[in-house]
Amino acid sequence: MGGKVGKHSQLGECVMKAVPCEDLEAVVTDLLTEKFGAVAK
Repeated sequence: MGGKVGKHSQLGECVMKAVPCEDLEAVVTDLLTEKFGAVAK
């Protein structure tokens, strides 16, 4: 997650590996809520 391109590029942070497809929606929802303050509608 994260990372930048260009003159001040940097690698992103590995948050989780090998997320099963059936768990993907819940994992993305949790990441958006915890890391970015998203609110579910």
